[in-house]
Amino acid sequence: MICLVLPVAFDVGSQSLAGQDVSGRMPPLKNDASMVPLLPERGLSGWNIVSGDATIEYENGELRGYDAGDRNAFLMSDRTWGDFILEGDVLIEPGGNSGWQIRSGIDDPDDPGSRLRGYQVEVETTDRRWSGGIYEEGRRGWLDPLIDDEEARSAFRVGEWNHYRIEADGIHLRTWVNGVPCGDLLDLAKLEGHLAFQVHTGTCDVRWRRLRIIDRGRARFVQGGSWKTDPKGPAESFRFIPPDRTSTLRFVYQADGETTLTIMDREGTTIATLALHEETPFLSGKGSSSRFPEVVPGAGVKIRNDERNELVIDLHQGRLTVLRDGMVIMKRCDLDGSRIGSLQMTGPKDQEGSIRVDPVQCLMKDTKDKENEK
Repeated sequence: MICLVLPVAFDVGSQSLAGQDVSGRMPPLKNDASMVPLLPERGLSGWNIVSGDATIEYENGELRGYDAGDRNAFLMSDRTWGDFILEGDVLIEPGGNSGWQIRSGIDDPDDPGSRLRGYQVEVETTDRRWSGGIYEEGRRGWLDPLIDDEEARSAFRVGEWNHYRIEADGIHLRTWVNGVPCGDLLDLAKLEGHLAFQVHTGTCDVRWRRLRIIDRGRARFVQGGSWKTDPKGPAESFRFIPPDRTSTLRFVYQADGETTLTIMDREGTTIATLALHEETPFLSGKGSSSRFPEVVPGAGVKIRNDERNELVIDLHQGRLTVLRDGMVIMKRCDLDGSRIGSLQMTGPKDQEGSIRVDPVQCLMKDTKDKENEK
């Protein structure tokens, strides 16, 4: 039955250091624009039920979903979103399970009944208390459950209205429940997609209200330039200077023999040095070791089956995360600034050709989304 009523890692503690706790938790992004209503004032134009059957009602600014069939159902937006800040309240009856879908989509755009897949911010009422954690519907499952995070697990109040804040910012996904930081994930699988509200099978009666959003454009990986031979370095030394507006880089390399990567800030100060030939490559770096952000093995990076490796380097709000082939090799926090100044790859002296490195892909933000402008 479908009814639309249209009248809607390390646990290093939490001591403060320069306004940021040493776990690597970061404050919410600044709201750089006014939030606007997510749903129409009346009716649900631009939204459709997909993937399953349920009763969806929208009246007096309140969205309600219940009576899902034998498959989870979703009220999904027609338009897609890239980077955004989304806020709203949710109330779910005890025994229910639901979620906020972000950067999601159905398998076949021409078949509303096809499977929906994508990131989900959890809403649940079980004793495990993972509301606010990040799940991937239809793919990898749990990406950032709230295991061992008692403060986050205690934030959600069953049987009451709960306020959610969800930030999608490039490869970063973060959530808050009633002002308490919960999900904090770095993942490269999806940079844009649809929004949706889940009505889970079984006992699920869920409501949303006060849904508001800020569109912050879209982030895409684009070629940011090639490496230049560094005449001041050893025989095998290459330098890359990224564009000013990026702080997330990725590239594929192959290195023979002892090879180091140095990451520098805009002032030319070394942030970190990694020995890429080592299984545990971290040599030195500024900042404190950090538990956050959470990174699932693979991190949405295609797994390679050759002798080459892919590096992802991300400096976000003062915390640096480095991945190699989708696995974390370094996490640091409490750094100054959020811009990478340069990278330097250095191989063995007198051994030309020991380093082969592809052009660097840079995550760049389109601040205006012409495709989806209203």
